Amino acid sequence: MRQAEEGNLEVVFTSDYKDEISTLGERFNYMIDAIKNLINLVHMEQKSKREAELEIFRQQIKPHFLYN
Repeated sequence: MRQAEEGNLEVVFTSDYKDEISTLGERFNYMIDAIKNLINLVHMEQKSKREAELEIFRQQIKPHFLYN
């Protein structure tokens, strides 16, 4: 958990037992996967937003050059 807290989202909990700690570890692994998916989603949304902003700027520039 300390590694994940420090930003290492590649850490995985493994256990050879089927007790409460291994159940907690499985939930931890699920949480890490969910965090990685959310980070990827945010990254894709930010990329899409930047592309949309660039397209708006392009559309604003086109009329300027057509009329000058």
